[in-house]
Amino acid sequence: MKKKYLRVIVGILCWMMLGLSGCSVDPSVVMDEFRNQPDKIWEWKEVQSFDFDITDGNSYYDVSVQARITAQFAYSNLWMVYRLGSPDSLSGSALGNLGSKSAGSKQFDAVLADETGRWLGEGKGNLRVYSFPVIQRAVLKPGKYRFLLKQNVRVDQLFGVSDIGLRVVKSGAIL
Repeated sequence: MKKKYLRVIVGILCWMMLGLSGCSVDPSVVMDEFRNQPDKIWEWKEVQSFDFDITDGNSYYDVSVQARITAQFAYSNLWMVYRLGSPDSLSGSALGNLGSKSAGSKQFDAVLADETGRWLGEGKGNLRVYSFPVIQRAVLKPGKYRFLLKQNVRVDQLFGVSDIGLRVVKSGAIL
């Protein structure tokens, strides 16, 4: 009878420890979010919008675009356009002008495969996870920010994009 109670108590303690370890939060992470793409399709005109708050003006920040790509993706790279600003400055017409150089947007090429066609990124099987640093050691004043992101492969429907995400992390103190 004592062995049965001991097993139950040990089991409960193990589950509690496992639950608490999963609750730990890295204080340097400001945002780490993925958005699911319905039917794993990213429409050319679809703009992803991510809002986050900066509370510490004495730190540098790194911003990375994240993607989960399936084996159905037909290209070895993924061109994207982004813009970072305040929510007020990036509303309305800014969404339509995201690809325009006059709108202050920046384009980048996210390489997904090497020269031999071998998929890069983390994971095995049908799904690969990628992280692309787009802004490093940025000085951001405290306040609200909006990050807009659009695929720029220029096909109406880009198949094989499971999720698109954004990660914003404190990267050190400003001295």
